[in-house]
Amino acid sequence: MRESDFLSLYIKVDKFIKDAYSSNEGVSEYIRQMEINCGKGYTYVQSWQTDYNELKRVRRLRNQLVHDDIFEVEEADYNWLEYFYNRLFAADDPMAKIRKVPKPAQRKPVQQNTQSPKPNFNQQVYQQTETRYDYKWHTDSNFEQVRFKEEKQPQKRPSLCERIIRFFFG
Repeated sequence: MRESDFLSLYIKVDKFIKDAYSSNEGVSEYIRQMEINCGKGYTYVQSWQTDYNELKRVRRLRNQLVHDDIFEVEEADYNWLEYFYNRLFAADDPMAKIRKVPKPAQRKPVQQNTQSPKPNFNQQVYQQTETRYDYKWHTDSNFEQVRFKEEKQPQKRPSLCERIIRFFFG
């Protein structure tokens, strides 16, 4: 394999990505997008890590060929780049797989009613009987138990003098 074959294939991949992402950087932009979406990528794409590492390695090889005139490209590198290009073209690449993942259901906006809603039976009962919550913790399982108590009318608090007399004289 000649270095010109590898460079021409790299240019095709780079141009394809530039067109797809409307970017001037191509493979570097694709790597950047993979870094941004790495959380989803690791979760939903099995080959995410290997594709990421191979893309970075292929980019480094291309930079060495162009800038340093070092030829370290092997047949396996060319074959992987061709395989990746075919996956890009078929929309089976990692970023395309991420875009196919269904988004979580978004909440629908709540419509504002001009009329106040009619209270249901539980709300009517609650309004009729004043209740308060008494929280207790179960010692074995830490489950919260809630008891409802009837709310008592507040009593008049005794004055300080009355409390002192009650304290000393019972």
